[in-house]
Parts: sequence; structure tokens; C-alpha cells
Amino acid sequence: MNLKQIKGVVSEQLVITDLLKKGFFVFTPLHRQCPVDIVAISPKGKLHLFDVKTQSIRKSGIHKGHFIRRILSPLQKKLKVNLVYVTEEQIIYGSLKSAIL
Repeated sequence: MNLKQIKGVVSEQLVITDLLKKGFFVFTPLHRQCPVDIVAISPKGKLHLFDVKTQSIRKSGIHKGHFIRRILSPLQKKLKVNLVYVTEEQIIYGSLKSAIL
């Protein structure tokens, strides 16, 4: 496992821990190429699909120093997957931030 993969696994585990603390039931897929990293059911029974991304900063170019924004694949959009960004300081739940935090 390389450093990038390790950071990704750590980020997923941080999100899982955060969701569990908030009372969610949390599941992870068995398939490595799954379009979601985490499936979670809220305390109110709502299903959430998450794709976890470790936040990266551009190292060169005109946008040097800015966060790299990730986009969902067509399948992820169809499934209504939500991006979750993990930084060294916080977990950002994208468009669901106000809905679940």
C-alpha cells in the first residue's frame, strides 16, 4: 500500500467514526471498484451514500495553493452519492453538511 492509499483508508475510517458517533448505522462495500465508499443510515432512517476524498492542494499552476475539487462520475450522480472531504482539521460533508451535522 502506498502513502496515497493509506491516506484514503485513514480518511474513510475518520468518516466512519464520525458517522457512528452521530448515531448512524454504517456499512462499507466489499467491492473495491464500488461507486461509493460508505453506505450510512441516519438515526431518522434516511439512506446516505458517500464517496470519501482526502482533500488535496494544487502544487503548481495558476490555482497553486487552492483545494482540488473532485467531481462525481455519471453513475455516482445517478445514485445521488455525496462527496465527503477530509482535511487534517475537519470532515466536510458537502451538500449534506447542514442536513446531517
